Amino acid sequence: MVSKVALLCLVIITAVSANALSTIHTLVPGPDSHSFPNASNATSFQELAGNSYVLNTSLDLTGKLSNGAIINLLATVENPLSAKFITNNEWLVTSKTENRVDRIDPIASTSFESYTVLNSPWDAELVSTDVWVIADEGNQRVIKVDASTDTILWSYSTAPNEPTDVDIVTNDLLLITTHTSPSVKLVNMNTNATVESIISNIGNAYDAEYINDTAWLVVDNENWKVKMMNPQTDAIIWEYNVSNPWDVELLPDGSYLVAGKLNGEKGFFNLELPSGTLISSHTENVVDPRDAEYVGPLQWIITDKSGPAKASVIEQFYPTNLTLDIGNDSTIEWSYDGELNTTVTIDQNNLSAAINEYLLSCDPWTTCQVPLVFHSLTKSRLDLDLNSLTYDRRPIAQLNSPNGGTVGKIATISWTTTDQDNDPVTTTIYFSNGTDTVLMYSNTSLPGIHSFDWNTSALPNLDSYSIIVNVSDPYATGISDSSDSSFGIDTINPSVELISPNGGENISGLVLIVWNGSDNLDTNLSVSIEYSFDNGSSWTVIDNNLGDDGSENWDTSGLNADHVLLRVNVTDDAGNTVSDISDGSFLVDNVGPTIILEGPSGWVDTNTISFIFNVSDPAQDSFACELQTDESGVLQTVINVTAPEGVNVINHTLSDGDYVWLMQCSDGTNIALSSNRTITVDTHIDSPSFGPVATIQQSSATLFFVFDEPVTFTATFNNNSVSMTDQGSGNYSYDATGLSSGSYDMVVNATDAYNHSGIFTHSYAVSIPSRGGGGGGGSSCRPDWSCGAWGPCIAGEQTRTCVDVRNCYKNWDKPAESQSCVVTSSHVVEEELSVDHSGSSDNNTVEPEPEPVVEPEPKPENVSVPPITGSAVAGGFGSLGWGVLIGFLLLVAALLSYRAKRKGAKRRKDDAYEVPLHFK
Repeated sequence: MVSKVALLCLVIITAVSANALSTIHTLVPGPDSHSFPNASNATSFQELAGNSYVLNTSLDLTGKLSNGAIINLLATVENPLSAKFITNNEWLVTSKTENRVDRIDPIASTSFESYTVLNSPWDAELVSTDVWVIADEGNQRVIKVDASTDTILWSYSTAPNEPTDVDIVTNDLLLITTHTSPSVKLVNMNTNATVESIISNIGNAYDAEYINDTAWLVVDNENWKVKMMNPQTDAIIWEYNVSNPWDVELLPDGSYLVAGKLNGEKGFFNLELPSGTLISSHTENVVDPRDAEYVGPLQWIITDKSGPAKASVIEQFYPTNLTLDIGNDSTIEWSYDGELNTTVTIDQNNLSAAINEYLLSCDPWTTCQVPLVFHSLTKSRLDLDLNSLTYDRRPIAQLNSPNGGTVGKIATISWTTTDQDNDPVTTTIYFSNGTDTVLMYSNTSLPGIHSFDWNTSALPNLDSYSIIVNVSDPYATGISDSSDSSFGIDTINPSVELISPNGGENISGLVLIVWNGSDNLDTNLSVSIEYSFDNGSSWTVIDNNLGDDGSENWDTSGLNADHVLLRVNVTDDAGNTVSDISDGSFLVDNVGPTIILEGPSGWVDTNTISFIFNVSDPAQDSFACELQTDESGVLQTVINVTAPEGVNVINHTLSDGDYVWLMQCSDGTNIALSSNRTITVDTHIDSPSFGPVATIQQSSATLFFVFDEPVTFTATFNNNSVSMTDQGSGNYSYDATGLSSGSYDMVVNATDAYNHSGIFTHSYAVSIPSRGGGGGGGSSCRPDWSCGAWGPCIAGEQTRTCVDVRNCYKNWDKPAESQSCVVTSSHVVEEELSVDHSGSSDNNTVEPEPEPVVEPEPKPENVSVPPITGSAVAGGFGSLGWGVLIGFLLLVAALLSYRAKRKGAKRRKDDAYEVPLHFK
């Protein structure tokens, strides 16, 4: 039905996008006022009289964007340089000539508070209501102040540079711009340190905005550029030409708001950069644009330093030359033509008649739409306000269930009511058994999905039932609904018996649950199975919606409890449910016992050791446990015990040494191993091993002893305290000198890390052999060479090895260890043979050598020969005198021959060397 229709329209000026040639917005029904998305300030629809709403509105908007209308004008501030939006009634404004920053009510032109200890402030940013950050150009500083107390909270000197802009990046970081010696710096307020900066490729920087770590927006007023720069490299990412730019801001949609001069016009420009595509602008009456701040999609705060606006909010709107059409086809039902440059009141009578005519033709069972179309070619704004319109649509009911099948003792009736006017709906519900119709529910509520539980337990079990749902609103009876087909009522429960597990069992792993279910009507019951760990207080589902096949596998892995109950639930098609619980509890055991080693670990000062462990299990109180050690070299069991739950002790004897031990316990089903413990059994300190063991045959030697564990000690050698050298791993050595043949005692008094101590004595035997042979000085040790057999002839050479059995470490008279040879088919022909007279009395081995080696004799230079004088000859020799002379001459000749041979042999010998005797 259609009631009285009254409508008042108020038309003013509006706009959204230069590219919005055909934009459609849909108004959804609801209890509150509604507005168009993205055009909330252009067209709004108030709640209509009664409970009905205009359901759909279409906008067709054509034309270019205009300059916006000034909403708030703040003309009381002299030479404003920046203005920040706090709320519609609160701005933060900077005045250069008045040397002040004020928190101002722009509507009343009154100040809440101000800070005036400044010199030509350029910019101010709001930290909180009373705390501001100010670029104080004249004082060459940036400060953080509390305006409520006129207190400077933080100060940063930019001298000699003059700051013009400050941008809050985080609580600790500020982006500071200076136009003299132009720079942009990211400053840490805690340390006043520069984190990052741009000092190249900019001139007269008046504004900067932090985008991210590698992208900052910078205004280069000197070069007439707006730039995106990388602060880490001072590189220009992109730049755009703007005459006299002063300010730039990145907007939420990715475009930019620039204050400056573009195409010869001073103003504020919304641009896509770096392409330069103009989205919108404000240029009317702009004289000296300095700062632009984003408030919302269609609102800016602009700061005109010298113009009449000073600081103001502007808004973008749609154009004019509007035609308003209402209708459901191409025919214009009502229209208004003309240039709407001022506020115009449209004749409501004609408009109301057109809407009434349209609504009369609308199908009341469908969604009715009122299309409103606006066309324009020039600038202006439109506000449409629908004050009074009532139209009622009948409510509709839809029964959701039951719609056939079978219901049990409790049946849930579900239905949905709808009303396009959102009127309260009265619902009445009846049931019918095919003969009688009985009212069972009545209620009034808002449209929506509703339900209630119907108790059928007193009704006979028939299969001819149906439900009827009737609805109405305050204005009309609605459309009703009923069951699509009849349904039956079944109030008899099925039966079920749980067969296993049914109590007393010890189960683990995969378990087969067996039951037996039946019903008077249904042959395939719905089954669910649950278990309880708390004697039935709570239940956990194993599986549900199972078919009634009588068995189901249950994977108990991970469960461990000793009083478990099982429950099987069966439900028939009517929803009647019955359950059976296991007659007794049973054990589920899938987890091995928990073993905690209490001790020992580390050092143990006894050979009889008490191994202490704590074993527990939710399902058991007695365990078969094994003590395992590696005393045999392999970790294996040494003792088996039956251990009750709790702390247990096993005594076992170990000799001194290092061992690993652990416990293994079984609860009869599962086996668990504890972690390893390491112990050191140490009941005494062992004697070190002393060296060298052999008799020492020279006057100096290195003596040493080795402990098998770390010790501290003192030592004496031959009753004298000595200082030992640590060779690592408990190996200590001492260099003994001035030894002579005899016996020497080393006495060591040692204590180990576990405070065991001992005194250990070792005697060293020293026997220094005499050189033998008499005559002449030289070393006290003369080599005694023992040579092996000559090896095979290889490539014309054969070798052997000669060893000094006295270990004199000298090459004196060492026999040759190589010689040339000739290989024949059957034997080796040795070119030379030599006899080894090495000085050893028992070494008679004859070996081939290049030439004989003769034992050294006293050198001829040391032989004293009486001079042969003339008188001695002239005196005449008898037979004895001549004999002596001849013998003497023969001796001289023999010595000269021997010397010549020694020189030849010497060239074939290795150089003589000496090494001191040294033992390790």
